[in-house]
Amino acid sequence: MYSGDVIIFYRTGGRYKSVVTTIGVTEKVIDNITTEEDFIRLCRKRSVFTDAELSSHWNRNKSYRPFIVKFLYVYSFPKRINLDRLIEIGVIPSVDDAPRGFTEISKENLVDILRECEVDEGIIVN
Repeated sequence: MYSGDVIIFYRTGGRYKSVVTTIGVTEKVIDNITTEEDFIRLCRKRSVFTDAELSSHWNRNKSYRPFIVKFLYVYSFPKRINLDRLIEIGVIPSVDDAPRGFTEISKENLVDILRECEVDEGIIVN
């Protein structure tokens, strides 16, 4: 993931409750964090998590530390489509392939999502 990459936010919850909700743009990825204190300091102002929750994330797996993605919120979708519809339109192959973490999609799939979510095409610049 790089600065300028488009992000589609996907809320999990099962075949009918999982939905795409929002579009954003990556500002910066920070993946060289060395201490828990730095991790908490870097997240504190832009996170919904408490310091205790951030600490828990940092300590979940000592051999694989978390990274931070700073992003700019762009737009909330007026219509949200669920996992079932994402499978129907070919964005996700099956329920077993539902996104966990970051999953790259094609430009065509992005356009499919925007069309299905009834997004005003004026927000997209090619």
